[in-house]
Amino acid sequence: MCNEKRGSGTKLVEVVTDIVKKSQKSLVSRGEVSSAIQWLIYSGIIGDCNLCNEGDVNYIIPARRMYYIDCGIASYVSTKTGLPTDSIEGFITENFVYSELYRLYAVKYSKSKVKGDVPCFSTYHDYELDFMVLAKDNTVYGIEVKTSRGNLKSLRFFIDKRLINKVILAEKTNGGRGENFDTIPIYTVSTRFPYES
Repeated sequence: MCNEKRGSGTKLVEVVTDIVKKSQKSLVSRGEVSSAIQWLIYSGIIGDCNLCNEGDVNYIIPARRMYYIDCGIASYVSTKTGLPTDSIEGFITENFVYSELYRLYAVKYSKSKVKGDVPCFSTYHDYELDFMVLAKDNTVYGIEVKTSRGNLKSLRFFIDKRLINKVILAEKTNGGRGENFDTIPIYTVSTRFPYES
């Protein structure tokens, strides 16, 4: 997940196969990696995330990223990576937001508030938006996840290009209204959807 943070145009199974081949001495086939990924998805341990290519909700490339659905497992695995503490915190926070968004997609179709099968992220040249959600009323929500005060240039790019209708910054906060976007606590990502004004 950390190696493929940007979410390339390469199929997820090919990326994972390359990582496994580089880190293991034994021979591992693409088919074996694909079966393992599918088992993890069907067992509910991980979930895949689609790519809205260049911010276009009509141009979906499936399974370009994966997240842990259980943040406890994500936390345990991340401690084995040797990543710095702030990277681990960001990794776990983004997994949490994914798992909350995933719950929105798991609702029966007749009661669903969103369109699609799984959450999406988006890239546009060098810019990346953590999540894009298409609501039932065709409103496109851009969600950026922050664990610290970081650069919001990607979020501003998506706003300026008018690729999203409503902008949400999810972080450790009580929430608030801004000029260009609203801020919400990360734990309300699914419960407050569709983020009424």
